[in-house]
Amino acid sequence: MRKSLVIIMGLICLVLGAAAVMLSFTADKEAPEITIDDTVITYTEGSDTTVLLEGVTAYDNRDGDVTDSLVVEAVFPNADKGKATVIYVAKDSSNNVAKITREVNYQASAVIDETESSTEEAADANDTVVEAAVQEEDPFADLSPESPRITLTTDAVTIKQGESFNQLSYISEITDDADSSELLWTRIQITGEVDINTIGIYEISYTVTDTDGNSSNAAKLTVVVE
Repeated sequence: MRKSLVIIMGLICLVLGAAAVMLSFTADKEAPEITIDDTVITYTEGSDTTVLLEGVTAYDNRDGDVTDSLVVEAVFPNADKGKATVIYVAKDSSNNVAKITREVNYQASAVIDETESSTEEAADANDTVVEAAVQEEDPFADLSPESPRITLTTDAVTIKQGESFNQLSYISEITDDADSSELLWTRIQITGEVDINTIGIYEISYTVTDTDGNSSNAAKLTVVVE
């Protein structure tokens, strides 16, 4: 009797083990495939991101068409400001997630004077907006003449998952009123991390302090791992 129970239990274990193996082989582990056609898109800053989904589809090997799951995860302007990088995300019923990026034409939002009280007032308002925009774009506006300056070759970069990433290669120039560039390179500080093995958006910041204790601007680099 005891021997029969042992045999029965063994058979049950074998059946359960076989079932587990079959489930592991049949489990859906493949993410959908996102396809983007040649549609030319211009995105205006702050507008509805629905326009960015034109010409974008997603297909899954089991679920079929999963275009309805597509969303725009992020949009950020490139260094030249005339283009923007868009990150799309799609998933299937097994929650396998796919991501892909594309470049689209980019246009900054226009500032409109709704009062239109007079031509002179409208011109003054426009001058104020332009002056503020110039100050915002100047990374050295708040620095003293004695402070070092650091500039990057770009403010955004896209790399493939697992691709090597050299943080220092994106530094364009470092200047100071007293210290040499060679010395300043040894005093660079980089904050933030980029996980090249995980898809996502990362930001790192570069600063440098000269031998007199003056700190530079914080030059920021957005890194997209796709």
